Amino acid sequence: MRLFIAALLFLFIPFMLASDPLVQVDVKYADYIKNTKKIDLNAAKERLRDIIGKEAVFPLKKPRIVIYKSKLRLELYDGKKLIKSYKIGIGQEPVGHKMMKGDNKTPVGTYYIVTKNPFSQWHMFMGISYPNSEDAKKALEDGRINKEQHDRIVSSEKRKAPPPWNTPIGGAVGIHGPYNDDNWTWGCIGMLPDDLDEIWVSVKYWTPVRIYP
Repeated sequence: MRLFIAALLFLFIPFMLASDPLVQVDVKYADYIKNTKKIDLNAAKERLRDIIGKEAVFPLKKPRIVIYKSKLRLELYDGKKLIKSYKIGIGQEPVGHKMMKGDNKTPVGTYYIVTKNPFSQWHMFMGISYPNSEDAKKALEDGRINKEQHDRIVSSEKRKAPPPWNTPIGGAVGIHGPYNDDNWTWGCIGMLPDDLDEIWVSVKYWTPVRIYP
């Protein structure tokens, strides 16, 4: 009986994970091997140690990310110290705050890293906490979401959990690879894979992400 249950789990868990937007595991094992072989996180750490010093530890002690949409720049800090600045791509509609699912805009505001998926089809994926309680408040006031959706978003923020990404104001916004163009994503932040690796090793869950216009 135990062998039968184990066999069922082996067959069905990959499909369950693949359907979860917070996991986004590649469904083909060959693709998984192909993708993960490209990721050398030790190399990313060494590149950063050349900047910070050989004593650097990862993740950083007080990591934070600052993004300037108009400048197409992402800055990595450790506390108040700027570590490195990176070229990025943003949403296909570069001007304005994200308001609705499918508007292809990158949000503006204060968010946090709430998911880290090393098996994403986009090299790697770090989800941010859009929509947050401020987004929910404004969306409720102008009728873009209902009270139940608002309360779920607010509750998630209080629990330091990923917000619901299936409301009319959208979600699943994050930092991922690659960098294809200045304005090419559906609202996420795109980076070159080597640059993304450096961010990945530097940050942890609930790292602040401040996004400016």
